[in-house]
Amino acid sequence: MVRRKLFSSFCFGSNRGAIFTLDSIIAVFVVLIILTISVFFMARSEEPSISDIQASRIANDIFALLDYQNILRNFNIFEINTEINSLLPKEYTMEYKIECDKRKYDSRTNLTTIQQSIFSGERVFIDSKFNNCVVRYWIWTK
Repeated sequence: MVRRKLFSSFCFGSNRGAIFTLDSIIAVFVVLIILTISVFFMARSEEPSISDIQASRIANDIFALLDYQNILRNFNIFEINTEINSLLPKEYTMEYKIECDKRKYDSRTNLTTIQQSIFSGERVFIDSKFNNCVVRYWIWTK
């Protein structure tokens, strides 16, 4: 009996070691889950919201439509302004800058007084003289 008791104390099948190992594994999994969730939410907070994406899409769609209707191609600033004002929703404000070969137009007047987030983009098009042109735009909510 003494021999058996002495032998069993050196066995690897001790319950204390198994419970400690199981407890450690569970703790590691809990920490990994918490880290994964926190990284997920931090990465998600840096993504633009739906309204931010909508603002940039509105501006992109407006200039795509102007390009498709050849309004940008003619470089008629009055016609471009009229079309932008008719297409742009009332809750947004937009400024833009067009650069073609030697012709340039800049509608930016009050970019320094903006309090909200600005979303910007650009579109490349070809004018009536087959020059490469770029329109850069900035849009924000009022």
